[in-house]
Amino acid sequence: MVSAGAVFVRTWWRRDTGWYGRAVASRRAFVRVSGDSVEVSVEVVGTDDIDTIDAAYGAKYGITAAASMVTAEAAASTLRLERLLT
Repeated sequence: MVSAGAVFVRTWWRRDTGWYGRAVASRRAFVRVSGDSVEVSVEVVGTDDIDTIDAAYGAKYGITAAASMVTAEAAASTLRLERLLT
């Protein structure tokens, strides 16, 4: 999700395993952008600027489809991604 020029991701079910747990633990991740794998830093932002990010999810996916991504639990899992220059 892009909001105010920054890239954010969330999970609807926060856990210490899977992609989310690995990203939080290592503070690094790889994302696929236009077929390329891009290394990013990961910052846990939780509910910082929650209204703006929730609105971006709603605008992109529609209120009904985004419903599970704008809950308090999902918002608490918000991560900001920033491309690492290698």
